[in-house]
Amino acid sequence: MKRQIGWLFLILLIIPIPTSAQGKPEKERVRIGYAARAVTHSLPFLANEAGLFREEGLQVEVVRTAGAVSPMALISGDTDFATMSAFLMIPVAAQNREVVMLSGVTRYASMSLVSRPEIRSAKELSGAIVGLQRPGDAYEKNARSALSHLGLNPDKDVRFLYLGSNEVMWTALETRRTAATMLTPPATLFARKAGMNFLVNLADLKIEYQGSTLATRRS
Repeated sequence: MKRQIGWLFLILLIIPIPTSAQGKPEKERVRIGYAARAVTHSLPFLANEAGLFREEGLQVEVVRTAGAVSPMALISGDTDFATMSAFLMIPVAAQNREVVMLSGVTRYASMSLVSRPEIRSAKELSGAIVGLQRPGDAYEKNARSALSHLGLNPDKDVRFLYLGSNEVMWTALETRRTAATMLTPPATLFARKAGMNFLVNLADLKIEYQGSTLATRRS
């Protein structure tokens, strides 16, 4: 919780608040993008809804910039700040030095490999379809770690189905289109309520992994 509160105050500290000629503060317009509907990407939205930005004289708009759109929106100036996975941010920052990471939200991998109620073990998952978001993204990286922990070969023992968004990943599991998927809160709450099985909770393994980040431009 202290890390999350500090993350919010970091945004407030680095956004300059200009003053008008009369000395009265003017509201600075700021756009913050978030890449996924997940708890680790929700902090700007929560801060905005709680009025924390308004209290500091900021007029903030929080917008959805899904997947690869997030770093592109930041580079183009469509957003001023963005939350995105390190998998999205690092390759872009390596090519465009204007993009810089300000903070990391989590220290360890926190996703869970969740399966249908009828699949209770690695053996029963073998040969099944695992729903993911996009090839090579953070969900796939975490899925490979979870499957390897179960003793499964991600390239041979299961088949990945790329669905485009984390919302569809949950829907596909719920409707039996997939046998398992990677979930983060709040989708994990829905999964528990629906009786899904949690085969691997990566948070329990303490795998150091830079997940969600807060990024901006240097200029």
